[in-house]
Amino acid sequence: MTETRESPSRGRKGSRGRSPGGKVGSRRVSASPSKNPRTSTNKQLPSDIVAPSSRSSGAFTSSGSVVQRRQATLVQSSAAAVSYIVVSMLMTLLNKQIISKVKFPGTNFLLFCECLIATVLIYPTLKKKRKGAPMDVLKPAHLQHLFLCTAAKAANMYFSFLSMKYTSLPVYNVLKRMSPLVALVLDSFVRSRSYPLLAKVGMLCVLGGALVTGSGDLDFDLLGYACALLAVIGQSSYLVLCARALDKLPGLTHVDVLWYTGFYNMFLFCPMAAGEIRGISEFWSKTEIPGLHLAVVFLLYVFQGTLLNFVTFWCTSVTSPVTTGVCGNMKALLTSLVGVFLFKTNLSPLGWAGFALNSAGGFFYSLSQARAKMAASARSVAKKKTL
Repeated sequence: MTETRESPSRGRKGSRGRSPGGKVGSRRVSASPSKNPRTSTNKQLPSDIVAPSSRSSGAFTSSGSVVQRRQATLVQSSAAAVSYIVVSMLMTLLNKQIISKVKFPGTNFLLFCECLIATVLIYPTLKKKRKGAPMDVLKPAHLQHLFLCTAAKAANMYFSFLSMKYTSLPVYNVLKRMSPLVALVLDSFVRSRSYPLLAKVGMLCVLGGALVTGSGDLDFDLLGYACALLAVIGQSSYLVLCARALDKLPGLTHVDVLWYTGFYNMFLFCPMAAGEIRGISEFWSKTEIPGLHLAVVFLLYVFQGTLLNFVTFWCTSVTSPVTTGVCGNMKALLTSLVGVFLFKTNLSPLGWAGFALNSAGGFFYSLSQARAKMAASARSVAKKKTL
């Protein structure tokens, strides 16, 4: 390859400038710009320099899609949380309506129908997940770890109904808010878990608020309080035993536990529901409430119970159990306020002070759980970065 700068022997015509054919080739060869790396203007530029506008537009498109995904996730999470609050609040109000005003004698029949409908609706999802394989309802490991879980959930459902019959909604919510306290104690013994100080302070406020509320309850009923405490023990035991079953049975999900407990609970409530058939027939023939109204109330109850199971797991899956717990506290507060206007409530100022202390304790506990969740997420992100 010849150079473009002039040779020192430029004055001699016949020396280096000629090619073997007798033609001067130095300048003509150098006139081809595509052969010279220094002067070529047709050389391809690197990909990071060519068409910077197209590359930046791709980056903008990528960042825009990320923002859209985040917005969609935020909308979905908000919809799940609001749905859980609204549906659970309506379910509590409907239960109170059936127990206190309709005075329907077949609570076990309603619970049996709720378990039956939930089991039927969840089964197609699990069948698709298991690719058509049958459910292991008689598997010894499932019976071992899910039987007590099923009994605990049945106790919570049964005694919650009875508690509503003898207590007002604010008192009922105050007592039911003690579930995390019992779960905390049980979890410490069953799974050897420890909880932060803020969670313990919150639970002490919940306990103190419940005691103060009981002191200011002008309609104090020992049976109602006893049923509420038994419901709390059942709910807390269900949560702990459910977590233990998920630890002991790999591959089991919350939806699986929901289906198994609903399936097993049908066999627990079926004998008790059969004993209520006669009372239901007498109630239906003697009541002054229109039959259409009763049918709507009962269908709404079954629909609400099934929908509550769905939105509970929807909220937990797209947000977190902590968010579901916070939504539960908000639901309890809103239900209590609405219940004051719809149902009879006799609380002294001391009772309302206990209600406020109990609500504050629930807020502190939810805050501690949220902080623990954020800390765990931060540790997980840091661990991924180090890998």
